[in-house]
Amino acid sequence: MIASNTDRTTMIERERKFLVSIPPAHLDGYRHDSIEQGYLAIETAGAHAEVRLRRIANRYLLTVKQGQGSSRLEEEVTLSVELGRKLWPLTRGRRVHKVRYKIPYQGLTIELDVYRGRARGLIVAEVEFDSGDAMRCFDPPPWFGEEVTGRKKFANTRIAERGWKRRRGGSAKPFRLNPHEAVSDGVRRIVREGLIRAVTTLDRDVSSDVQIH
Repeated sequence: MIASNTDRTTMIERERKFLVSIPPAHLDGYRHDSIEQGYLAIETAGAHAEVRLRRIANRYLLTVKQGQGSSRLEEEVTLSVELGRKLWPLTRGRRVHKVRYKIPYQGLTIELDVYRGRARGLIVAEVEFDSGDAMRCFDPPPWFGEEVTGRKKFANTRIAERGWKRRRGGSAKPFRLNPHEAVSDGVRRIVREGLIRAVTTLDRDVSSDVQIH
């Protein structure tokens, strides 16, 4: 059965979403979870609602979201393991697998999602905010790429149904110095991050080849 009302939360979700091409080094040093989520229902017209079942280790969370863009109504309920296992097969064909890293940043938490399976290669950073003002005033770190808040192509519901394909032939991320960073130090940093990304991609590819599902 569903857990008691004390395990239910209702909130307004305010978040911004960004693509990431070169994640920070030493990701495994941050708190992280392997997340599988599937969708029991997706409504893209009218109310723009979704019913999501998320599995983290042996925990199941049922979430209903309504609305679109940077602010949405969200209600979440913790399910019993028994009920979660019964509902999970109903999400077949509409699932996403990712590893979520939680990175502290200026009093906020960056949730960095590294996707697996059909969306392998996609890395997205999400940041949630307590108010609209905080959301609008947010200054992203230099390693954030293009903002994709509200873009359907990067919605988890779409990825769950269609997967994701890397865009080929796209332009490289422009070189950006950090505040007070010398050009020579910036060049070394970009080269180092590029090498780290290459090794991370290789490790991810090898891991996905031997992963047991």
